[in-house]
Amino acid sequence: MAFMQTSQHNQKNLNMTLWTIQSLERYQKLLKEKEIRGEGKYIDEDFKNGYDWMVKQMQKRIGENYKLGSYPIWAWYQYHSKQRKKPDLRRSGHLGKGQKGGRLTIEKKEQDVLLSDFILWHNPLTYRSKISNTEKEDEEFQKRLKNLELSNIDFYNYPIEIKEEIINSWDKIFDLNFDCSFWTYPKDFKIIQATFWKLELKEVINVDYFTAR
Repeated sequence: MAFMQTSQHNQKNLNMTLWTIQSLERYQKLLKEKEIRGEGKYIDEDFKNGYDWMVKQMQKRIGENYKLGSYPIWAWYQYHSKQRKKPDLRRSGHLGKGQKGGRLTIEKKEQDVLLSDFILWHNPLTYRSKISNTEKEDEEFQKRLKNLELSNIDFYNYPIEIKEEIINSWDKIFDLNFDCSFWTYPKDFKIIQATFWKLELKEVINVDYFTAR
């Protein structure tokens, strides 16, 4: 993470190109109000703890440009790999099947964006498991849980020291050079997502309309 943040703080005036998928309704709201922010009503309750964790990380890493009750806006920095960064609209899952939307090509200032590994993001989002440095380390951690009779215990009922160890390991999500093959991919082949506090209409440079498959 130190590499990414050093880049962002030393080159504050640089822009990065991102792609965000928005429903037609949300894009029309952007056209009308000139900016949009993430809204909690769109978050599945099962994922809310993960989203709340990301909000705290953004406050810590890119600053407090935060409006009470709002959540991050999500975009793609690298949808498939370094060679295929733009989201493929021929694929399903961007929106609900049959829903109309737009792939917005946008430019954001680097210091306003937090990049993270999409695969590793699922640890705080759903798995709530530790991201170890190696496969061997993970095996040893799982053995510890078993010896402590915690293997079948819900994450939220873990002892505080175990819980903190797991949560601290999630910092690796923001280290795009972390490429332990047990967990994820080298940087050029990662799926890299981007989060930021708001999207302004002036930041949109192109819109590709589509109907979700």
